[in-house]
Amino acid sequence: MKRLSWLVSAGLLTLSTAAAVSTTISIGGKSVALSSVVVGGKTYVSLDQLKSALTAAGGSNQLASAEGCMNQWLFDGVWRLRVTKVEFKPNSKDGTFWGWTVTTEMRNGVQDVLSLYHTGIGPGLSVALKDGSTVGMGRNSASPPPGFADNSFKDLPSGAGVVMPLWFYAPSEATDDQVKANPPVKLLVPVDLKVQTYHGLKLPFSSSPNFRVDLTCSK
Repeated sequence: MKRLSWLVSAGLLTLSTAAAVSTTISIGGKSVALSSVVVGGKTYVSLDQLKSALTAAGGSNQLASAEGCMNQWLFDGVWRLRVTKVEFKPNSKDGTFWGWTVTTEMRNGVQDVLSLYHTGIGPGLSVALKDGSTVGMGRNSASPPPGFADNSFKDLPSGAGVVMPLWFYAPSEATDDQVKANPPVKLLVPVDLKVQTYHGLKLPFSSSPNFRVDLTCSK
């Protein structure tokens, strides 16, 4: 037992004194730099870092998506989408919305008259924050914010669109400074293809119908 304890202690000492190095890995086709240590010729990174990197890229169960930056039009075969603004709304302490708004414009890219709701856009819409956590739109999935709810049922002819400020609430216990220090870095817009089938639609969605917008870059 004493020998085993000594070996464990020696191993921990080796890890603690190993020099930190930067290791670059590829996630979703993008290079991500992580802090790592090399022990016995093998490179190690912390699980927390890896989880954060995966979430920022769209989650460990990442969906195939049309990807781009702010102010860049993306197209999934049916809808065109771009993000034009990200804003922080401070806590006014009067019970009204506070947190982050992501202003998004969506346009109908096909000849059919369509609505966002009938084509499966809404459920699962979220942002990934700087710390790797994700926040869903609105207070909860059953209560979408007015900016989206007011527009999701609109029938849009070909070429028509809507501009929506999407609301992502801050945690009730957080301070303004804490929320501002952890801004959204990705907008994630999944498309549920089963919904269009349910409504009798057969639309030319691409093989990557979801949207993922990097909020840290602009075109």
